[in-house]
Amino acid sequence: MSKLAFLLLLMLLPSLKTDAQDKQYQAYAVGFYNVENLFDTTDNTIIRDEEFLPKGDKVWTTEKYKDKIANLASVISQLGLDLCKQGISVLGVSEIENDTVLMDLVKHPLLRSRNYDYVHLNSRDRRGIDVGLIYDKDVFTPDEWGLQKVDLRPIGGTRPTRDILWVKGSLEGEEIIVTVNHWPSRSGGEKRTSPFRNEAAKVNRLLIDSLLLENPTAKIIVMGDMNDDPNNKSMTSYLRCKSKIKSTGADDMYNPYHQLFKTGLGTTAYRDR
Repeated sequence: MSKLAFLLLLMLLPSLKTDAQDKQYQAYAVGFYNVENLFDTTDNTIIRDEEFLPKGDKVWTTEKYKDKIANLASVISQLGLDLCKQGISVLGVSEIENDTVLMDLVKHPLLRSRNYDYVHLNSRDRRGIDVGLIYDKDVFTPDEWGLQKVDLRPIGGTRPTRDILWVKGSLEGEEIIVTVNHWPSRSGGEKRTSPFRNEAAKVNRLLIDSLLLENPTAKIIVMGDMNDDPNNKSMTSYLRCKSKIKSTGADDMYNPYHQLFKTGLGTTAYRDR
């Protein structure tokens, strides 16, 4: 499956240099990008990466790998510049093989000046495609992170799916928590596979609830390739996303893309459609 998903939003944080009577806000771009099969060229015997090797079906050579890194770096270097001068500050990514590819990406000459670093943990996906978080060290400092496991076997799945990465940190002095997701695909049919995405949403919701129990005013951002639309049950019922800020309760999530979806705009593409 060829899939590209990207979303971008702004976080507005109070400036630390102003008092309460003259409050100003600083904008930061936060986004997500499915980088689509970012594999290196080295064989990992633990995962199924044979397709992306020099002698594999994709004939995945060093030249192809470097070209992909360069193309991704070019895109990321432009993200958010129309919204804030520092570009993207926090970027979730999916379909990465390991931390080596993230290192090569953030150290590319087009991104070197951004002072990017990353968080990555190996998940249980049998193909080895994980999620990760790229961040600008000048504005964001991660303090804690971990994986929330999503096991589909109790509901009829044949194996675990990609874990959810959560990262707690400080964005210019303001604590935020980010969860990075890559939910099961619709391969095999939307109806047959929807319980798997519902389960992933349920696990993410339980994670959110535990974070809110610890800190009822926690600022939580959920991002990822959900393989579902804003009006699907996984989003509205299990993740408890609301389409309007006014109807959002203290422990609900607000989905800023629901209104865009209603007008025919989305954040996913499949085979250029």
